[in-house]
Amino acid sequence: MSVKIISNGCTADLEYITIKCRLYYLPREFSSVTLTSLYIHPKADTVVALNIIAYVISEYENRDPDTLSIIAGDFNQANLKTVLPSFKQHVTCPTRGQRTIDHCYCKVKSAYKAIERSGLGTSDYSVVLLILPRKQELKQRTPVERNVTLWPQSAIEELRDCFECTDWSVFGTQCDLDEYPITVTDYLRLCQDVCQPTRKVTHYPNSKP
Repeated sequence: MSVKIISNGCTADLEYITIKCRLYYLPREFSSVTLTSLYIHPKADTVVALNIIAYVISEYENRDPDTLSIIAGDFNQANLKTVLPSFKQHVTCPTRGQRTIDHCYCKVKSAYKAIERSGLGTSDYSVVLLILPRKQELKQRTPVERNVTLWPQSAIEELRDCFECTDWSVFGTQCDLDEYPITVTDYLRLCQDVCQPTRKVTHYPNSKP
């Protein structure tokens, strides 16, 4: 994995750093990941701070349209969606008291699920765990019902009795040479369907073949 600092800044309204990461394993639709960590002062001019972030993100997304931009930090009363409406906010739990002032934005809908954790030490901020809402393979696909043919010993004996009681000469006298193999084959299948039991089996995605 390669990491490169592409932008950073510190003003009275905003502190931020933006890095670009190229991961070994990344979905094909993304060429890289652009991470921005920021802090907006509670008394900051939020319009100025958000415009700076919007300019930085837009500039690097224009250079690399396939990058995945993730913006996280302490926004206080600011809301990034006012300047970048295409970004989704993923932190839904309170992060300080009853307020959600720490945000995480990216363009991928439902990219993360936020889980609140207790703060570190005596900090009044909650720790937020962001996890990927990955579904199990068992829940992604619906089970398939199939009819499985069984071969118990009783079915074999019943099928043998059926063949022994059959008058095979009937097929030779009432069928010509072209129809004979087709007629006999259909009769064998009929006997098999009658004598051989079946069972309906539910096949799950995680079932062994």
